[in-house]
Amino acid sequence: MHIFIDESGPFVVPKTDKWSVCCMAALVIPDSHYIEIVENFKALKSVWNAEGKEVKGKELNEREISSVIQMLGRYDVLFEATTIDMGLQSDDAIGRHKEAQAQNITENLTSAHHPSLVEESTQLQFKLRQLSNQLYIQFVLGVALLGKALQDATLYYVQRRPAELGCFRWVIDAKDKTTTGYEVLWLNMIRPILMSQSFEQPLNMLKGADYSSFQKFQGVLPKVPEFLMGVVNERTPYEYTDITKLLRDLEFRNSEEEPGIQLVDILCNALRRAMNGNLRRHGWETLGCLMVRSQKGSNVIRMIDLTASSSWVLKKGQVPYSTVAEITDKIAKPMLSAEYLREHDH
Repeated sequence: MHIFIDESGPFVVPKTDKWSVCCMAALVIPDSHYIEIVENFKALKSVWNAEGKEVKGKELNEREISSVIQMLGRYDVLFEATTIDMGLQSDDAIGRHKEAQAQNITENLTSAHHPSLVEESTQLQFKLRQLSNQLYIQFVLGVALLGKALQDATLYYVQRRPAELGCFRWVIDAKDKTTTGYEVLWLNMIRPILMSQSFEQPLNMLKGADYSSFQKFQGVLPKVPEFLMGVVNERTPYEYTDITKLLRDLEFRNSEEEPGIQLVDILCNALRRAMNGNLRRHGWETLGCLMVRSQKGSNVIRMIDLTASSSWVLKKGQVPYSTVAEITDKIAKPMLSAEYLREHDH
């Protein structure tokens, strides 16, 4: 499968009290659909007199955005998004959250741990503390997005297209021709954090589903790793998902060279505009059909709040994104397929 990733927004605390939603999103396209989707996207661009050109989501109107959603809706794709209302955040709160996360990295390390592990963790802690608040917000959303995309995509496709779990191609929008701080963030920080999380909390897997294509990404250790002693329940052997292998095929591509990046840019930008009240309803109201229902009681669009005291739920009815969340929740795809439910109806 192909996973395209992009973000939309300045990720800074606004000077006014008005809401300011920023978004990071992923578009998951099964390999079996990819070529046909690219051809259909080319046809749409031809209708827009943009054939052979790069299309930016911010330049499209409601009718054009809706046509992209409708085209993608004919295929078994997934759209995942993590968002944050920067209007609810403060630089002080972001700084405190960043410091708490940095301390967590070495919290369980002792002199009994291997020196190389201590050194790597200390370096990661230092890099995290050095991040600007803007990059830190992107880091938090990036970790949340990849974790959610991995969980949802594996659960969703193992029921419908299990062979797709044999290959993961990650493509992230490149911001420049040379490596940027944003890209270093992904390569040097998000991957090790996700790897650590996968040890502590392996992916949820469906009983009785066909994970044969996914086995190459599963690891088994004879015992619990030393850095997890006291963190997870000890069991032998210790099974985990090897995030390093899952993220091996990860690259940064310029959007003009990659139609998948242009598509996720359109969706991500449309979601942000909708949540900020800057896109009329007929442009975004079917976006939820590309998304999948997650855990009971949580929204399809994941919203991060680092303040812990100004939850967006408290703003329900006062901000445009509460309506967007409600509508996308209603029309999102079910996670469990009808076939799986029939086979496992007890």
